[in-house]
Amino acid sequence: MDELEEFGSDLANELGVPLSELPVHVVEKAAVDPLFLHHLVSCKSDSLLLQLLFNESTSSNVEFGTNQLKKSRLFKSAVSAAIKWLSSGARFTAEDEYKERIQICFSCPNISEPPSSSLYSFLNTRYICSLCGCDIERKAKLDTETCPDTDYSKSGRWPKREYFKTSRS
Repeated sequence: MDELEEFGSDLANELGVPLSELPVHVVEKAAVDPLFLHHLVSCKSDSLLLQLLFNESTSSNVEFGTNQLKKSRLFKSAVSAAIKWLSSGARFTAEDEYKERIQICFSCPNISEPPSSSLYSFLNTRYICSLCGCDIERKAKLDTETCPDTDYSKSGRWPKREYFKTSRS
């Protein structure tokens, strides 16, 4: 099973729908758009809203290639990040931490405008990290993501966080 199929299976389980009823274009979009993924998870108990999201997301023949990054690496990274985020409870970063992350990214020499690509156009990406190819505004929102700049420090440029598993009531 490849990573997209694994992600699709995990997403179907999370949404409570049979994998056969989860459109491939929805899986593809959820793998690269954390906000869309969040909307899906948030609407999982309402089949009408879920169906609207399924219909709203257009089939994505999205090109993942850039001059700097291999498309398979970028896609693999996006799918892995989405699986990690979804399996951790699909939490977004607290607003103050998000602002701190963005401020750090905007002062980083690795920030750049995205290359001409239908993926970045599709996602309305304004800035990417040239180390990983991620849309920095989306990456910074995901609670489970870290800065990839290990040349700067072992844990990247973002402040290191301690993650503790807590049980939910």
